[in-house]
Amino acid sequence: MIKKTLNKAIVHGLYYVSCLLPPDPVSNRARAYFYKLSGGRRFGKNVAILPFVYINSGKLTLGDNVYLNQRCYIDLSAEVTIGANVKVGPGVSFVTANHEIGDSSTRCGNVKPAPIVVGDGAWIGANAVLLGGCKIGRGAIVAAGAVVTKDVAPDTMVGGVPARLIRDLQREKDATDTSSHLAQ
Repeated sequence: MIKKTLNKAIVHGLYYVSCLLPPDPVSNRARAYFYKLSGGRRFGKNVAILPFVYINSGKLTLGDNVYLNQRCYIDLSAEVTIGANVKVGPGVSFVTANHEIGDSSTRCGNVKPAPIVVGDGAWIGANAVLLGGCKIGRGAIVAAGAVVTKDVAPDTMVGGVPARLIRDLQREKDATDTSSHLAQ
């Protein structure tokens, strides 16, 4: 209990210290280093975390070249894994905790945490919300403001509330590759 409370205090302290740093490349890397110190975190190379990103206690894995823009919120009630070369827009929320629906006297029941996984090369637009249990496929795009409640296939773009398929990026790439080949 004491260790958990101490870890939470360290996380909060690191958050406040990191917010004092300016949004420049050196400070962005320093912020990542501070967050890594709080335990349960594995960060790849060249991780950049901008000011006012809040990461609570728990397991977090960030691949190489991950960019977390300002005002992101990462709830670590369950593990969050973000692959290499992922760009996360400002104000994005990773919410791993959900609740069971209780009876009419208390609708908000017990917590049900579920992990979130973001594949390599994905792009998460500003103010998107990723809910626990979802997997974002490699090279996928989540449009700004989307609420992701289920898995997103690789190389697709989703948007809306709840997020729905907007287009298949792989099919577009294949069509472009075929037309450029035919033009030769």
